[in-house]
Amino acid sequence: MLKELKKKIELKKKEIEDFREEQENYDTFDMEKMNELKIELKSLFDQVVKMRNEDKWETKKIETPICKKCKKKMVLRKAETWGYKWKLFFWCSNYPKCHNIIQLK
Repeated sequence: MLKELKKKIELKKKEIEDFREEQENYDTFDMEKMNELKIELKSLFDQVVKMRNEDKWETKKIETPICKKCKKKMVLRKAETWGYKWKLFFWCSNYPKCHNIIQLK
């Protein structure tokens, strides 16, 4: 879908460029038509931005690992550390008996 939008954008850009060249031959410039073309182009750009934002926030499935020390399931946690924003990591569900941690990159 994104590739199709990019092709439409390129076609619309070409259409605008052709229209400009065509209008150079006339004494008056049709601003109404040019504005319509620009609005259509902006609409296409907005669709691309919307699609990219949807892809960015798509959740990813992470398989829950098993602790290598005690063989219990691990739990996904997040913590704020000095100098970093939120860090995600797995820690053992058998805490405090087991202190095994797996950091996500």
